[in-house]
Amino acid sequence: MPSNIISQIFPAVGAGASVTFDPGAGKACVIKCVGSDQAFVTSGANPFLVSDVEIGLTDGVDSIILNINPVTEVTTRYKKMYIPISHEMQLTLKNTSGAPANISIFGEYINYFNFIGDIVTIPGGGSIAVDPGNIDYAIRAIGSDVWTAGPADINPDVQVGFQNAAATLIASIFWDPTQTCGHDYVDIDIGIRHDCQLLFTGAPGVKVGYVGQKASGRVISFITDVATGIDLPVRPPVNEEWRIRHFAAEKWGVVGPPVDTPNITVSLKSGANLSNILEAGLIDEGFFWNPNVDIDFNNYLNINNADAADNEIAVIGYATRQF
Repeated sequence: MPSNIISQIFPAVGAGASVTFDPGAGKACVIKCVGSDQAFVTSGANPFLVSDVEIGLTDGVDSIILNINPVTEVTTRYKKMYIPISHEMQLTLKNTSGAPANISIFGEYINYFNFIGDIVTIPGGGSIAVDPGNIDYAIRAIGSDVWTAGPADINPDVQVGFQNAAATLIASIFWDPTQTCGHDYVDIDIGIRHDCQLLFTGAPGVKVGYVGQKASGRVISFITDVATGIDLPVRPPVNEEWRIRHFAAEKWGVVGPPVDTPNITVSLKSGANLSNILEAGLIDEGFFWNPNVDIDFNNYLNINNADAADNEIAVIGYATRQF
């Protein structure tokens, strides 16, 4: 039986040059690590070093960047790498060091028929939705061909949020291109479905790429417009367990750019007791290291709209157990 793993070196990639990895026709894989024999680098005051490689995707016509030159912006690498690719959406690796580099990749093959991904162009209206129809998706990486100029925070120059099937709830924000929250640390695992679609907003002509897999479990993601000061319970049915992965909101807090966060407080509720995991208006670890929270009927989440106005709130997650 052939090996299922990927561990490969692209030798002597020239300074500023790029290589492309194609898993082969009818194949898909997940890239989990990228390395280089050149000196690892940092950016500004950021404390961690990363390989001097820019990572992107190409469909053979259009290309986007997932992790930009780390000297420009290193913090987009401060998270678990999980990049599904296929013959139709290949990996690109650019040697951003000043000398030839041996660039390495590590990963494993996955079911080709479970792979999903595309590069789309934002139209004249400024927004485009990804509607999975009757098959739920798990989006694992997002990038763009245009990034913000900085210097405070450099991100893909596209806003990422959600919309419902009727396109009447369209204002929730998961990524704001001017803010750190969501971009730099969070492991992307965005469950979308027909009634909670991914929504990209930006300048017409900007290209946005996304990759992922068909969701292994049922996506329960939803959007609700919540009045000021009101609580939104996120409570599974009595015979289900859910895992909540992300939150998005229309209104963001006033900490100050580039560290604003969604203006909501999220708590575990058990009986009459509350215990906060995300707090509105704070540089909260929960917003930057997104929580993996498992809930059931008796121990569920309470989301409070802390904003002075109505707030479209999106909750992103999966049903993990039914009994």
